[in-house]
Amino acid sequence: MLHKLTLIPLLFCLLSAQSFAEITQQELTQLQEKANQGNSEDEFRLAQTYLNEPSIKNEEEAFYWFSQAAEQGHQQAQLQTADMLVKGQGTQKDINAAALWYTQLAIEGNHQAAFNLGELYEQETESFDALDQAELWYRLASSQLPQAQQAYERVLQAQFNQRRSQQVSSFKALDEQYSEQATTQLTNSSSMTTSQTTQPAFQASQQSKTSHNLIIGLAIVITLLLGITGFLVAKLRKNNQTKTEDINREQIKLKDIQLKQQKHQIATLYKELKKRQSSKSNHNLQLACAVFGYKISAIPEQKKIKIRYKQLSKIYHPDGQGSDEEMKRLNAALKTILQNVTKT
Repeated sequence: MLHKLTLIPLLFCLLSAQSFAEITQQELTQLQEKANQGNSEDEFRLAQTYLNEPSIKNEEEAFYWFSQAAEQGHQQAQLQTADMLVKGQGTQKDINAAALWYTQLAIEGNHQAAFNLGELYEQETESFDALDQAELWYRLASSQLPQAQQAYERVLQAQFNQRRSQQVSSFKALDEQYSEQATTQLTNSSSMTTSQTTQPAFQASQQSKTSHNLIIGLAIVITLLLGITGFLVAKLRKNNQTKTEDINREQIKLKDIQLKQQKHQIATLYKELKKRQSSKSNHNLQLACAVFGYKISAIPEQKKIKIRYKQLSKIYHPDGQGSDEEMKRLNAALKTILQNVTKT
């Protein structure tokens, strides 16, 4: 009895270790192959693996696959993508992009996304302006309304122009500040030198015995002037460095807007390509069904399709009433229909 009781914890430990075993390379490869086929659920699973599996943890890969699944409408992936954008986890922090995902989910009835969006507006008050809000809502409407698509592109252009205008203004302000400080510095240096050199000259003419002391005093004054000049130059350089950093930040934001425009254009082209491919595929299936006498909405199972094929072969075969061309058309139609049945 005692031995049995001892074996129970041991068995539990073995089962626990097995259940928490690290993913093998073969399992990871299988996950990757499935995800590469474009299924959103497989993409989501692969992203979770990269995020949570210690042995292969890769936040950049996790974000990539979460965003791929999100683009296909996977709600959990959309929420995770937004969360990672807010934290800057596995990608660059982007509050506006996160707000877009949260808003889309909130409209669809996701309460967690609505709560997260509320927190975002409360905590990131400086991250949103009118153009950002316009961009967000136009982007949501652009998938259904052509005028929203045009408005979205117009807002992106307005954001680009705004950033560029701010950049130009920063350059002008920097130039004006530099010129003003340089002029002030030269004026102060000249006035101080004149006042100090005039006084020792006057005193030297009145009291020749103190000329040595005056020379020493003049040397001290010149040293002070040099120190003040050095301080002003250092301060000016520091201000210039700060302005340069601000300008660099503006340039980065400008490039982000350009990148966003390019990504949107690529996404639009990709959707159009998929739409055309789908349309072409449906057209081929319609023709194939017409050859077999089927409707697309009522294609039977494979067994019945093959029976129908044998019946039609007797008609279309060159040895019967048909020709080689008709037989080729029948074979192509069979292949198209069977491919569609396999997919479904």
